[in-house]
Amino acid sequence: MPRILVTGANGLIGSNLCHKLGELGYEVTAMVREGSNLLGLEGFEGRIVRGDILQKILNGRRITPYVPGGMCVVGVDDVVDGQIAALEFGVTGARYILGGENLTFKELFGQIAEVVGASPPSIRVPLWSARWAAAILEMLSSLTGRPPVLTKAHVVSATLPHYFSIERAKRELGYKPRPVIDAIRKSYEWYLRNNLI
Repeated sequence: MPRILVTGANGLIGSNLCHKLGELGYEVTAMVREGSNLLGLEGFEGRIVRGDILQKILNGRRITPYVPGGMCVVGVDDVVDGQIAALEFGVTGARYILGGENLTFKELFGQIAEVVGASPPSIRVPLWSARWAAAILEMLSSLTGRPPVLTKAHVVSATLPHYFSIERAKRELGYKPRPVIDAIRKSYEWYLRNNLI
């Protein structure tokens, strides 16, 4: 079965998605924010990683390096709208991909940097170098007990194709995801409102 990364996995939708994908036999990695309430993931047998790229940028940790690869990125509001559209207009038994924009990691980090006023990514890290760094960070993690900021699994995941077509959802559901930068901006404003930066 393919490996799947679920971001926002401690939320209502994310935690239920993790459990369901696990039941279906997928190898699931659940990404949660540091200090998140993990009650919804109780009994989840997959891997849980902690991280928040936006928060790291907001805390002044500039993300300038990036690895080759990319992923399909979508705002949670668009996923919710798509799920409701599938309920109302979808064909029973049909599957719809509720994605957004297929972005390289450089493009994604660049959009985050643009919103928060940070420096855009400028250093492309070769995969051999990322693998080497991940091995060292994992070794240090085993000595310190602190989770590594980069793992070999992250590097492997970055090399896998994570781009998806949403054409069926557009055609059959009228699904129209907003630009990803709008979701990034909304997240940033949430951090500001809640005095997290």
